[in-house]
Amino acid sequence: MIQSYQEQITVSKIKKFYSLINQSYQLASIENPPPQAITSGLATVEGSTKLYDYFKPYLKIIKDCGFEAGCFPNSFYKNLNGTDSVNFITRASKNYMVILNDGSAISFMLERIEYVDTPITQLGIIYYDINGPKPPNTFGKDIFQVHITPEGIKLPDYMKMSQKMERCYETGYSCMGWVIKYGNLDYLHCDDLEYGGKISCK
Repeated sequence: MIQSYQEQITVSKIKKFYSLINQSYQLASIENPPPQAITSGLATVEGSTKLYDYFKPYLKIIKDCGFEAGCFPNSFYKNLNGTDSVNFITRASKNYMVILNDGSAISFMLERIEYVDTPITQLGIIYYDINGPKPPNTFGKDIFQVHITPEGIKLPDYMKMSQKMERCYETGYSCMGWVIKYGNLDYLHCDDLEYGGKISCK
């Protein structure tokens, strides 16, 4: 019961963040040039700072860490399969990090990628940790991500249908799409879920 309650709190926070970042993007796009005007190639300190500045007026930020430790842990996040993922403080691709008034942490990375197997062009990534630097610091459990594209904010599950849950189970990167669509974290408890098929462990 306690686990189920905590997971529903996580689901609620993820949905709230997704709504917030979509609204922020829409407002920013009205008042400023679109982010594709300031992005090209791999992430840089300058680019990620510009992306942060793009969203900053529409977010309630209580701590601005920039590229230093304090908002995200100075250690590796884990993939959902237990392997090391990324250390936001030391990674070569630069992330601008802040903490919001609800205690969650957000990291902005401006990086243009043309995906071969989808029509989506990624302009950047926003990482969202529901409880800041506190554990478990694992993708799919307390850290999630959305992609910035010329068409707006996209969930990171726009790959082929057959790949969506495979990537979620392996890395946790695409699990946010599942949470938004089905409102649960049941992928943490059973390994046979699929879009359009079995959507809960029950």
